[in-house]
Amino acid sequence: MMKSQQSMAAAIGGAVLGLSLWGIGVAYGGPGDSYADTWTAERGSAYTEDTNVWVYTPEFAERFGMPEKWESTKLKGAVAAAWRVEWPGIRTVFPHKGKKGSKPESYCFLDVYVPSSAKIQWLTDRVMDRRYLPPSSPAYLVPQTEKDKKRYEFETHEVGVPHLGGTVKIGTEKQNLGGFPSFREYQRNLYPGITYIQFWGSCVTPPQTRFWIELYAYEQHTWRGAAWAPKDVHEVIHRIELPVSFMKRLHKNWKERSRKPARQGWGEVMNE
Repeated sequence: MMKSQQSMAAAIGGAVLGLSLWGIGVAYGGPGDSYADTWTAERGSAYTEDTNVWVYTPEFAERFGMPEKWESTKLKGAVAAAWRVEWPGIRTVFPHKGKKGSKPESYCFLDVYVPSSAKIQWLTDRVMDRRYLPPSSPAYLVPQTEKDKKRYEFETHEVGVPHLGGTVKIGTEKQNLGGFPSFREYQRNLYPGITYIQFWGSCVTPPQTRFWIELYAYEQHTWRGAAWAPKDVHEVIHRIELPVSFMKRLHKNWKERSRKPARQGWGEVMNE
C-alpha cells in the first residue's frame, strides 16, 4: 500500500474509532450511582433521553436505583412496567390518496417485568426470542423458495405465547376490551428472579383507568382459524394489573407524542 493510501486509511480508521468512542463515551456513557445520575441533567454531561413512562414496586426501585416518584404498591402481577411510543422513521403509504398519501408510523410498547416464578405457559423452551418489525430489514424480505419460506416463518412467528385464540387478553375495571396483544420479545430470568416481556401494538387511545393483562392456559388445535385456543376461558394462569395513576400518566404521554401527527392532514404529514 502506498504511503498516501496508508495515511488515508489511518485517518479514516481514526475518524471511525473517534466517532465510535464519542458515541459510547458522550451519548451514553457509563452508569452512575442511580437513575438520576445516569439519565437526567444531574449527570452533568450528554445522556440518552428516557421516553418510557414507568411504574414499579418500592423493592424494584431500590434494587435498580429508580426514582421514588414512580413507585406504586398497587401494581399487581409484575414488579415493574414501562410504556412508550416509538417513531421508527417509516411511513404508511396510501396510493389511493395521491402523491401525498402517507403518514408516519408509530408503535406503542409495554414492557413488563414479572417474577420468574409466574406460571406462564411458554410456547418453547427458548430462554429469549423476538420478532422483527419495520424498519428492521428482515421484515421486508419476500422469500421465493420453500426453503427460504420456512426460514421466513422465524421472522414472523409467534413469540413467547400464542397471539391468536384468546390466550392473552386485555381489559379495564369497566370492561373486557377483547384485544389480543402480541409478545414482541422476551427474556426469561433477565435478572435473577425477574423475567422481561415486551408487548407491542398500534398506538390507539389508551384507557385512563386500572388496566389488566391476562394470560391463559392453552392447548393446540384448530379453533376459529387459530392454531391455539384456551383450555378454559376461566383458566387465567397469570394476571398483571396496572394502577390508575400509571395509566393517567401513560395517557398524557401518549397524547403529547401521538395525537398531533394523527390530526394532521395528508399534505401536512407528508411535508413535515
